[in-house]
Amino acid sequence: MEGKGIYIILLGIIAVLTLSVAVLVIFLFVTFNNPAPAAQASAGETAATESGPKIIPSDRLKEFNPFATKDDPEAPAVYDLQPSEEHPSSFVQVTLLLKYDVGEKRANEEAYTLLVETEAASEIKQACSLYFKGLTYEECKSPEAVPKAQDHLKEEFNRIIDENKGEKLQIVYKVIIVNMLPQ
Repeated sequence: MEGKGIYIILLGIIAVLTLSVAVLVIFLFVTFNNPAPAAQASAGETAATESGPKIIPSDRLKEFNPFATKDDPEAPAVYDLQPSEEHPSSFVQVTLLLKYDVGEKRANEEAYTLLVETEAASEIKQACSLYFKGLTYEECKSPEAVPKAQDHLKEEFNRIIDENKGEKLQIVYKVIIVNMLPQ
């Protein structure tokens, strides 16, 4: 009889430990189970992560050159630069493209095109002017000039568009500086 009591106690201990492990596994599974980023993001759009910005498919993007004319769709803009000792009278010629998101299946294309290319166009041109007129020749020639300008102008364009719309859209995906020629 004494042997059966020990077996029952050991069997009880094993049952309690098994249940504890099962509860712990379920808790960890529920708490730390992260679905794949593709399942979280909307169709075709990957959420921003620490490794990089969100990715929008090219079929949702529209390009806009704020300085384009009917005769020259890739028209550059020319700005005077701040004088420096070595270059007291210099200027920069800039060609840029603005890529913005028009929504899934281009659902917002009409409204966003009107917003970006008509309502905010003059403010976008002014933001470019203020940015480039604040630079010197040496700053324009530096290796980080183009990426710095792209980042600054993207933030500024998003701010302008958001203010014009009255809500936070953040539709400007990328600013591409095709060329930046200081002289």
